[in-house]
Amino acid sequence: MIDEFALFTKAMRGEFLAGPLSAADFAFYPFTAYLRRCELKLPGLDADGMFTPELRAWKTRIEQLPYFDKTFPPHWR
Repeated sequence: MIDEFALFTKAMRGEFLAGPLSAADFAFYPFTAYLRRCELKLPGLDADGMFTPELRAWKTRIEQLPYFDKTFPPHWR
């Protein structure tokens, strides 16, 4: 799976996946969040360790969006 994340990193066009914030970011983020939820059942998964540094930074930028907390499912917290 790490190779796939490297492909996303290589394809990134700036701060977000396709340049400016777009549907690509909103479509991909839930997958990354789901991997972190998988750690509840698979504690050794280390989802964040699978991401490239660029994708970890991208994920942080998404999570810092002013409307993120209003849209993130409360049962995923």
